[in-house]
Amino acid sequence: MIEKIIEKYVNKLEKKDIADFAEENGIKLNKNEVDLLYDNIKLYWRELIFKDHKVILEKLNNKIDSTTYKKIEELIILYKDRYKNYL
Repeated sequence: MIEKIIEKYVNKLEKKDIADFAEENGIKLNKNEVDLLYDNIKLYWRELIFKDHKVILEKLNNKIDSTTYKKIEELIILYKDRYKNYL
């Protein structure tokens, strides 16, 4: 059930949503980083949410700023922990 809800949200996700969420969390993304994150979320959201997110993040390690990388990983861990009872 929750997977279908998340899937519908991801299908409607836009690049602006990525940039806005990052900014709300103190992350300034350049266009390339927004594009990379958007593409990876669209392709690998199941893995990011339900499996080991580090596998996907590692692919981005040298493609985005190291501070941004760390903050993204912190946010993933925070939200996976916050919603673990639903996942």
